[in-house]
Amino acid sequence: MNHADMARVLARCASYDQRVVTADQINAWHEAVGHLDFDHAMQAVAHFYAHHRNRMWPVDLSETIAMLRSQPSADQPPEKKDAP
Repeated sequence: MNHADMARVLARCASYDQRVVTADQINAWHEAVGHLDFDHAMQAVAHFYAHHRNRMWPVDLSETIAMLRSQPSADQPPEKKDAP
């Protein structure tokens, strides 16, 4: 993710929690979680705020992405279990 993408992620957070996004915040977040995928980050922000009332922090972003990635995809058929 580049700095412009990080600004968009923080703007999405601000739409939920009314934070004021600054250049310093963008730089700090980019330093901490800039390695994450932009689309995954945007999905994680929406998921986080659907389930929490607290403000999202970089650790929440990375943990939410990891949690979402560990869940089976909705378009993936469930695994079949062998019959006994």
